[in-house]
Amino acid sequence: MPKQKTNVKAKTTRRRTLAPTARRARADPPPPAPRRGMVIVHGGGDIAPDYYLGLVQGVQAQLGKPFEFIAAYYSDVITEHMPGIAATVDSPAVEKFKAEYEKQLRETHTRNRQDHPGSAGATGFLGIDAALGDTVNEVVRYIFDGDAAAQVQIRLKKAFDQAMQDYDEIVLVTHSLGTVATYDVLRQFAAQYKIAIWFTLGCPLGKLVKLRFRPASLGAIALPNVARWHNVYDTNDFVADVIGAYFHASDFRVHDIFVEVANAMPDAHDYFKNPETQALLADALR
Repeated sequence: MPKQKTNVKAKTTRRRTLAPTARRARADPPPPAPRRGMVIVHGGGDIAPDYYLGLVQGVQAQLGKPFEFIAAYYSDVITEHMPGIAATVDSPAVEKFKAEYEKQLRETHTRNRQDHPGSAGATGFLGIDAALGDTVNEVVRYIFDGDAAAQVQIRLKKAFDQAMQDYDEIVLVTHSLGTVATYDVLRQFAAQYKIAIWFTLGCPLGKLVKLRFRPASLGAIALPNVARWHNVYDTNDFVADVIGAYFHASDFRVHDIFVEVANAMPDAHDYFKNPETQALLADALR
């Protein structure tokens, strides 16, 4: 018997096409870059209140636009405490420090002349005597007058506190004696701040650590309080130290950066006018 044909309708598979009922969700915009501002701290000596103008103009020229900054000032504190320093200048502790610190400066100057013959110009030992005296006395005023040091640190902390109100991150630029005072503040209070980069220019901290007038332990200077520490130096600057080895830690590094400021002192200590230094600071603000 012939098989009965059965009319079997072929099954069809219906594809469902998802209609574009909604546009693909837009990706969230990237968070805005942290707002960075600069805090500037001068070095020792009789410094004018507008000391920062040349540096700010140079960095602005590198950036191609203005930037926000706060300039700390403490020179008047040091000069006002000169009578107190004069009263202690003949003490054995001060005399010993002055002799040892001056020896460190002269040894640095000698090494610089040997490593770079002919680069130190007319600044031989006789030529550096005046600069040595000023440099030593500035450090003595800060180290041996506790009241002056405390007032300087209050000035710096006030500037840092204001910066944290105004900015998300700080680019901190300190020079010479100002690097020592800033070190003292940050060892205690760095956890209160967010410092993207700390620049130390012409920094004598290595000598003070060697003479045991400052500790090498970093205290609160650590991640994330201080993200990076860049130490800028010129080998013709007998105040400046290469300090990475003094402040070495397993989880924190100091990066030493050479710049060519000038071939003789005191010009080799004037980092604020140096285009290489200004370029480094501009890059930190970008």
